[in-house]
Amino acid sequence: MLAIGADGVQIGTRFITTIEYDANQHYKERHLQANLADIVTVPSPVGKPSRALRNVFAEQIMTDSSQKRRCIANCLDTFLFRDQGKTYCLLNALAQAARGDVEHGLIFSGANISHPEYIISVAELMADLTAKV
Repeated sequence: MLAIGADGVQIGTRFITTIEYDANQHYKERHLQANLADIVTVPSPVGKPSRALRNVFAEQIMTDSSQKRRCIANCLDTFLFRDQGKTYCLLNALAQAARGDVEHGLIFSGANISHPEYIISVAELMADLTAKV
């Protein structure tokens, strides 16, 4: 992106499959196995659509608008849901996946998930990214 004129880029998902990332190994492996067909758009508790990897949790929140989950961190004001009355705890869903429950937690993903073959260090990833500039 820099080579074609961008002033900067935002990269997040690619760093998940690094040695230094502190999520559970199952979470990292789910990203290693993911491909573009696994990316779905899910409703977010704040009303904005988000990209995530398809799993049981993502399927459930995409299809079951009647489910209600309390936000355990009280980070969402109830006025956001005056009309909807439905939400799930974003922090809990993300933490559940990062702890290794890759079927029942939320796994956010970038729009163009790369397909890394194995887990590498951040130093190796940065060398790879900057070598292509």
